[in-house]
Amino acid sequence: MESEKSLIDLTFLRSFTHQNEEKVKYYIDVYLKTATQLFGDLERTIDTISKQDLYTRVHTLKPQTKYVGIVGLYDLLDEIEIAIKKNEDESLLRKRVMDAIQLNHRGMAELKSLL
Repeated sequence: MESEKSLIDLTFLRSFTHQNEEKVKYYIDVYLKTATQLFGDLERTIDTISKQDLYTRVHTLKPQTKYVGIVGLYDLLDEIEIAIKKNEDESLLRKRVMDAIQLNHRGMAELKSLL
């Protein structure tokens, strides 16, 4: 049976912390706390948030997701930003946001296991 591929690539974070595993765990913990709040707020307001507010929140999350290395999440958030700029249909935009929220949940579960 093949094991599920990891959603986490800590290359950037390990380089940023000069391979200091204590600092890696610290930044993972910071992300878990911040992302829980920010993605939770996003999920609660998905049906009422303005595109401008959505853009701001997504833009804020992008660098954080990149440094903890949740594979594919940064790119998905980037796609959401582009879709907002192109004034994409709200149902398609909402689907992308929900996909990002789900990917973040899975990534956070894996990050928690590293602490």
